Amino acid sequence: MATPLDRFVANVDFCAFMVSPPDGETDEFIERYQAALGPALASLLQSQPPGPPIQGTVTQALFILRGRCEATLLRFAFQRAT
Repeated sequence: MATPLDRFVANVDFCAFMVSPPDGETDEFIERYQAALGPALASLLQSQPPGPPIQGTVTQALFILRGRCEATLLRFAFQRAT
């Protein structure tokens, strides 16, 4: 079963928005994005082991999520090119 994190990272539109937010997104898209972002971050924070060096901060989770989104976008670009 896919986690909220898996579903967020699998959504190319969400990942593109996270990596480089364009102007002019619809309110509906922003609402869907925000509704998916919260559970994805919570999933990441719950999977982090407590204590140093990673204390499960939201900032750290955002960087991890962004990195996974960058990987998703690279895979997507590669698939389109082949």
